[in-house]
Amino acid sequence: MFDAQLRSLIDRPMSAVARWLVPFGIRADWVTLAGAVVAFAGMILIARELYLFGLGAIVLNRLLDGLDGAVARLTQPTEAGAYLEAVFDTMFFASVPFAFGLANPEHAVAASFVIFGAMTAGAAAWLFMAFAQRSGQASMPFASIVESLTMVLGFAIACVVPQWFSIVAYVLGVTAFILAGIRIAAAVNTFDKA
Repeated sequence: MFDAQLRSLIDRPMSAVARWLVPFGIRADWVTLAGAVVAFAGMILIARELYLFGLGAIVLNRLLDGLDGAVARLTQPTEAGAYLEAVFDTMFFASVPFAFGLANPEHAVAASFVIFGAMTAGAAAWLFMAFAQRSGQASMPFASIVESLTMVLGFAIACVVPQWFSIVAYVLGVTAFILAGIRIAAAVNTFDKA
């Protein structure tokens, strides 16, 4: 429900920008690659303790992440583009906590924990989708907008108040593990009935 409402709020402005860009020959893959470059720059900025500039890169990355889909819908979406988008999204969500660990080694365990949780939740979703597709079952989305916004909000709080990073990371990590558990239970329930 919340995803549908958020999607309608996000899609309208992204579609407007995409309609302006497409006549210039801008392709969705280019927007995806630009987002990856911005994510990498954000990682470097946070690692160098330039947290507010890093926050700017996080916001820009998320805008580009929404824009690539809008451009793809107006042009010709490709499997390669969807693959790149998924890979660079995963890279982004791992790069921010990694950068905080680089900036302050005291945050390394918390950074590792949130990456561990996010990767576990991601694997639970990826494998559910793969097995569901193979067996012809209905699939769940890889990540909801609410989940992504929760992570981004946590990253934003950590950029504004970097000394809180460990607390934010542990909360996000626990949330990710809970989500992974829900997805695993849903997968087992679905496949047991197949």
